[in-house]
Amino acid sequence: MKKNRFIVIINLTIFLSIFVINNVVRMSVASKIAGYTKYSALINLLFLCSFGLLFINRLVKRKINFIRLFFIILFSIYFIYNIINSSNGEISSVIQVITSYIIPVFLLSFIYDKDEYNTFVPYIIRAFNYYTVFILIYGLIDYGLKYSLQNIFINYTYYDMARLIQIEQIMGIYRLYSIFGGPLYNAYVFILYFILNNIFRESQEKVTHKSYTSILILIIGIVISGSKTGLIIAAALLIFIYKPKNYRFSYYIILLLIGVAVYKSSLFQDNLMQRFMYKSFGSGRNELLKELLTGNYELPKFILGKGLYYSKTVAKYIGVMGMTNFEYPIIMLSYDYGIITTLLIYLIIFITPLIKILRTGDYKTAVLFLMLHVFINGFNALADINDLFAQLIFIQIIILKAVKFTSLSPCCKEIKQKGCIYELAGCN
Repeated sequence: MKKNRFIVIINLTIFLSIFVINNVVRMSVASKIAGYTKYSALINLLFLCSFGLLFINRLVKRKINFIRLFFIILFSIYFIYNIINSSNGEISSVIQVITSYIIPVFLLSFIYDKDEYNTFVPYIIRAFNYYTVFILIYGLIDYGLKYSLQNIFINYTYYDMARLIQIEQIMGIYRLYSIFGGPLYNAYVFILYFILNNIFRESQEKVTHKSYTSILILIIGIVISGSKTGLIIAAALLIFIYKPKNYRFSYYIILLLIGVAVYKSSLFQDNLMQRFMYKSFGSGRNELLKELLTGNYELPKFILGKGLYYSKTVAKYIGVMGMTNFEYPIIMLSYDYGIITTLLIYLIIFITPLIKILRTGDYKTAVLFLMLHVFINGFNALADINDLFAQLIFIQIIILKAVKFTSLSPCCKEIKQKGCIYELAGCN
């Protein structure tokens, strides 16, 4: 710890800045202090300072991949030109895009040796588990006390968030709005929690949760979050992806019993059951997409986009079921920044890391990574100005380094030669 104290502290600070003091917390505080929504709070100053210190550290220690850095700079120049051109030089839009999309990508150029990685990662896993449990307890208390915590939060958060909470309450459907974000963000946290604990369970046994603890937290968390897509992803993770080493038949029997109990609970009936009865699975987003594809409407530009949140302008113009947003990030990003920029973003956060994982032969981690991105691409957060993109980059680094260091160990090479799908944690 003493040897790598700086790396531990700076990575914990980055975690704190993008997960704990995230955009919802910053906007809520700014709104309370200023009396109105301060969009300047979207700029994550703590993250920028942490990044700057880490960049200097990696530069001094010559732990920067300069080839990767060169391509990141090219991407940054193109992206900045794109947003300047589309926003008519509006400085606030340019700064928001730089801090949310461009700066986080530079983290991918940093090099960590195995000793550094093994020192700071346990702290990140432990911190994220505490973070997830806090959200779960918050939600259970709020549900048990009939929206009491949400009603308090309304008085301290910004207008848009308060309005969403009030609309859900009027509809009579409970969904978890925590101090860190809305229902879909919370569902994303529970899914990511389950995935990280599965990947690191044995290699980081002291800081990860037991299998059945993580399963229970995932199930309760997804149900209380009220995400239909999240429920499907969680079911796929538990039925098809997670494979207990022993007593598999008992596991599926217990899982079935838990499923029946959850289905009959008031929490499920008052929440997800009512939402599944809604005639549109996508809550209107699929109808909006269908109208876009079949109607004569403006399509995304190939080279340059039309500016920050232009996709919302198009969605409002189409006007299907009162939808003001396409919800699907790949469509929103294409309208806002152009098709080329969108492809580059997905190349960075999804395609390249997935290929790297597959090359190691760690198919289980590849599927877990894929499932996370399937869920992330089902709602609009990735296309909005927030900390989600930085979170995904940060998590990607942790997962890719784990796969890299595992694939280099002798026992993993031996297992791969036998054609087996090895457990990540089984080779240290």
